[in-house]
Amino acid sequence: SGGPGKDMLLGRGGKDVFVFDEALGAANADKIKGFKHKKDSIFLDKDVFAAVGTKVSKKEYFEGKKAHDGNDHIIRKGNKLFYDEDGKGGKKQVLFAKLDKKAVTDHHDFDVGDFVI
Repeated sequence: SGGPGKDMLLGRGGKDVFVFDEALGAANADKIKGFKHKKDSIFLDKDVFAAVGTKVSKKEYFEGKKAHDGNDHIIRKGNKLFYDEDGKGGKKQVLFAKLDKKAVTDHHDFDVGDFVI
């Protein structure tokens, strides 16, 4: 977790966890460098990402410009990750992270829960 504001989160080669537990907004979008698919994870605080279940399901993860139905809450557009509270409803998706351009992700790379230090 980088805390409030735009931060650079660096993977160090082991099993890294990138935590997102701050209020969402373009001013808080972090950059993730060195993310490794199937090894690292992106942890989403359940209070911030309230529309997502206890795990990001295949139905809740979508790759494309924007949500295509009401279940799409985590959107990957290029190297950017967005949260969409109501899927294809009227609310705008919110950028929360940027990945390396060649980073691979799918719904298995996300965990959801309470973040406690």
